[in-house]
Amino acid sequence: MHFGIDCVTPGQAMNPAEKGDGGVRVYLRNVVQQIPRQDKTHTYTVYAAKPGFELLGHTPPGPNVHYYACPGLSTRPAARVVYEQTIYPQILNRAGLDALLSTCNTMPLGAKMPVAVVQQSLQYFYFPVSFSVARILYLRLMVAQAMRRADAVISLSESARQTVIERLKLPPEKVQVVYYGGVHEQFRTAYATRDNPVHDETVAKYIDRGPYIFAISTLFRFKNYERLIRAFALLKQRTNLPHRLLIVGREFDVTRAELLHLAARLSLPDGAVVCKQGAPTPMCPRSICGPP
Repeated sequence: MHFGIDCVTPGQAMNPAEKGDGGVRVYLRNVVQQIPRQDKTHTYTVYAAKPGFELLGHTPPGPNVHYYACPGLSTRPAARVVYEQTIYPQILNRAGLDALLSTCNTMPLGAKMPVAVVQQSLQYFYFPVSFSVARILYLRLMVAQAMRRADAVISLSESARQTVIERLKLPPEKVQVVYYGGVHEQFRTAYATRDNPVHDETVAKYIDRGPYIFAISTLFRFKNYERLIRAFALLKQRTNLPHRLLIVGREFDVTRAELLHLAARLSLPDGAVVCKQGAPTPMCPRSICGPP
């Protein structure tokens, strides 16, 4: 069988000029790189703008994986959206695909093969302040159409699944949860025990020893860190919780100073909330095998 992997709908996540390794970009790279390890029988074609393939791996990871550089695909969002619904479906339909995995919320509505859409996010429903009016209208319209048109919808958590079923009135059997994966054996050697010096050195960069709650992501407002800090403050007030809250990530439309100011206003003691710059990659694989 011949399957298509859509790397067009993720938009700017597939633009090498955009700095940072966001979650969708990491997800796409790992999906593509894992194909030949998981399935050597079927054929896969990955669709993207030519520059985007450097983010996935410059060359296909196996003999049954092929890259297709979509001609004329622009990095400008408005032009890309038009391309997705006009030229892109024609390319897919001519390819004779048995099915398409559309990887980021929307899909080319003119695609004639069975399509599964991955529901990567829902923040445009809950945090409209983070988006332009045009983008909000586009996302709400296109996501609803795509998920109703799709043969299957993949959610990344049970909470997200319930939300999309309720908001878009989708049949529950159409929406399945497939969690982001972690390849444990790649990390077990380096992080076999808590006493490992690599682990100790990594943790020491961000926080002293002791129990803590760990949150990591770019500081987007729609990540709702303000509410996390408020919930943490309530826990500290109502229980003898010994933990500190460690937040690690680069600033975007929320600053670390903002979060620390909120913690102070909530009368949390100094050091109860720790905010650090950067994305500590070693801590992420370590957390797959158990908490840092």
